[in-house]
This record gives sequence, C-alpha cells and structure tokens, in this order.
Amino acid sequence: MKIHFWCMAALSGAVVAGAAAARADTVNANGFNYRHAQVRQYKNGTIRVLINGNTERFAVAKVKQLTITGDGSFNRAEAAAAAAHWKRAYRAYHRAIAHSSSKRIRMVMEVRAIRAAEKSGHWAQAVRYFLRAYKKDAVAKTAALWPAHLPGAHSKALTAAITELKAALGSSHLQGPAQQKTLKYFLLQVYNQQGSRKAGTLAKNLGGHVPVMLRTTVHKKQPVNRAASRAIQGARQAMGAKNFAQVITLADGALPSAQGLQAAALYNYRAAALGAESHYRQAALSYLRVVFNFPRTPLAPNALYQAAVIIGKNLHHPKRAAVLFKQLKTLYPKSPVAAKAP
Repeated sequence: MKIHFWCMAALSGAVVAGAAAARADTVNANGFNYRHAQVRQYKNGTIRVLINGNTERFAVAKVKQLTITGDGSFNRAEAAAAAAHWKRAYRAYHRAIAHSSSKRIRMVMEVRAIRAAEKSGHWAQAVRYFLRAYKKDAVAKTAALWPAHLPGAHSKALTAAITELKAALGSSHLQGPAQQKTLKYFLLQVYNQQGSRKAGTLAKNLGGHVPVMLRTTVHKKQPVNRAASRAIQGARQAMGAKNFAQVITLADGALPSAQGLQAAALYNYRAAALGAESHYRQAALSYLRVVFNFPRTPLAPNALYQAAVIIGKNLHHPKRAAVLFKQLKTLYPKSPVAAKAP
C-alpha cells in the first residue's frame, strides 16, 4: 500500500534516483514527515506536493509544517505557526509573500498565512489572503478557509473586509452563481457582526441559499478548554440567578479562546442575557453568530429560531424574520423548532 511506502521513505530518508538535483522540501502532514519533496502549488483546495515522483494532495488543515528550500522567511513562519506563535508567524509570512518570485509558491504561502493573520489580530489581512486564493481557486474547500472568527462590531477591519468583498463580487474570476452566493454569504456575516441594516436586505436576496462550504462543515470534537468550561458553568448559574450582566461578562471573557460547542454555548448564553436586558439587536447578532460559525452544533437550530423571533417581534422586522424562518426550515428541517416556525 502507498502509505506504507511513504512511511518507510520518511523513516529511512530514501531518495529516488535524480532527486538529489531537485529542490528538497519537507512536508509534515498526516502524522508523517515527508523529506526530499517538492512543494508545487495550491489547486482545487489542496496543497500539491511531488514526493518520489508522485503527486500527493494534502488538505491545508492536515499540513502541520512545510519547509521550502532556500526560503528562510517562509520556513520561519511555518515553524512559528507550528508552535502557535501567531504574531511571529504572521510577520514572517508577510515578508515571505512580499519577496516570493514564484506565483505558484506565493499562493501556497498566502493560503498558509490566512490562519496566522486571523490568530494574530490582523483579520482584514486574513480576508485579503483568503480572497486572493479564492479568486484563483474558487472551490468549496478554499471557501472553507474563510477566517470565521470576526472581530468586534466596531472594528475597522470589518469595514476593510466589506470593501474587499465588494471588490471580489465584481471580479471577473468570481462571476459564477456559486461563487457570488458564497461571497454574499460572507458579506452577510460581516454586516451582521456590525449590526448593519444592510444585513436584512442581503439576507432577503440570498433567500434560503446554503453555501456548499456550510452544508459540508463538520465540527470535530475540540480539546476541552477549562477556562471556557468554568465560564459556561458560571454563566448557567448566573442565568438562574438572573444576573444577566455577569453572564455577559463571563461570555465575553472566555469567547476569544473558546472553540466549537463551547463557543456556541457561550454565544447562546450571551444572547439570552442580552435579550433579557432588552438589548435585542445585540442578542439577535449573538444568536446568529452561533448559526454562522457553528452551524453543525446542536445549539444552532434554536439559535436561528430565537434570532428570527427577536427580529420579528422585538425589532419589528417581520419580513427579515420570515427570511430567517425560511432558512431555519431549509437548514434544519428535522429540528423541533423548525415545526414551530410560521
């Protein structure tokens, strides 16, 4: 079997004839360290690497670290990212991209830089890297690289992202119906995060469309974040005591490091507390964050239902609420709350 061959090659450092003259890159992916490889390009949502004469394809998330011969900045960025030193990684990726002479390798660098830019607080730059990749490779796997952890509602990065997304919508490379709807979906996320009224118009335009990258998203089990667990427990107790300000404080403190179901739970508690204090717009936005960022968690259907109820009943936008109820029935047809939707 092929996997046994690569395992042996990685362990023994075997080199096929003629490989000594080729560039000797290294790829750490799927638990193996592939030496004497050649990183070729990013295409159809995968990083393509030539290993012992055969082209192998790796999902971006499966590649722990790349080393490209002669590119010190990129290699330092990869080492920093592997160690979760995100600010250092972002600076090094930025330098490597600026000085790369190969368009194919530059695209690999940009794809790898998205996460570092997002994690280091340069969210607008993460969006730029993402859009560059999406223009050249507009497939669902590339769409899934969208930096989904949006900054605060008043961040200038959101305004910059709106400009970038609108420019991308006008790009000749992204005029396909699927690409247009996917970009509009991302734009809707940004508008919602800002609390912009434009979100309602765009949501109506999208109707019940579900982008491919959302339909295929699977949230794997995340490592337990003890701080988030304590915040969830505290928020539950504070909700019971009707100490809504404490719920919001606990959620806001834990959300930056929370992931997956824990983050969805914190947004859910935050939304409920905001609604209880009559901060209806913020409550609806927090519920929608659960749906946008964690659509496959069990909390998502009820979060979408609650957002629709608030928008229709408390914010007095029945047409916008109707759009969300339609999305609820489309996204979660078997959910009990879908049966309650008008």
